[in-house]
Parts: sequence; structure tokens; C-alpha cells
Amino acid sequence: MIKDTLLDEGKFGEVPEYTGRILAVGIAYNKNDPQKSHECKVDVLREKL
Repeated sequence: MIKDTLLDEGKFGEVPEYTGRILAVGIAYNKNDPQKSHECKVDVLREKL
């Protein structure tokens, strides 16, 4: 999900413009689970400067 969002904006090799948006990203998984199922959460801490 995050990768798709980041790659959808701009052209390949283009330097992105800083927007001031700050994200908090958390990833958790159960290492005892043979399938290594995981959970991801993304929160926007600040939308713009």
C-alpha cells in the first residue's frame, strides 16, 4: 500500500518536492507464526507545515 502510494506520484528518477507531511509507520508480526503474518499501520502526524 505505502509503496504504491509513493510510486504513483511523479516521474521515475524525479526528486519529489517536500510537502511537510509527517507520517508514523508501525509494522508488527508474530515471529512464532509460520506464515509470519503481519500488521501495518500508518498515521499522519502532521498534514502540512
